[in-house]
Amino acid sequence: MRPIAIALTDTFPYVLEENREDPEEEQTVFHLRPPTVQEDEKYLNNSGQLAKIGTKAHEMLKDHLKGWENFPGPDGELVEFQASGSKDKPTDQTISRIALRHRIELMNAITARGREADSEEVKGK
Repeated sequence: MRPIAIALTDTFPYVLEENREDPEEEQTVFHLRPPTVQEDEKYLNNSGQLAKIGTKAHEMLKDHLKGWENFPGPDGELVEFQASGSKDKPTDQTISRIALRHRIELMNAITARGREADSEEVKGK
């Protein structure tokens, strides 16, 4: 298959693995942006492995999480995506609404998107 260039300014939808079997109207869709080479270097340590995974997941989502749809809170009410600054980065409180295991999965999806051009393969649909 011929490689396809990645559009680094575009976002891509991502549904968490545990949510993919739910009806589409009940799925939470996260909008993510793939990393640049410089950002990859920021997230990786010298051995090429992700360092301090919780901190790195937070940093990566701060840079790459661009929104979400249909994300319910514990009371069933939809959680509003809140961003701040000129680059519309999510607030720390916004990122804190995502469980750590889900932050790690989203981080892996962002990293994979930086290496894969096939959005259907990355999304898992």
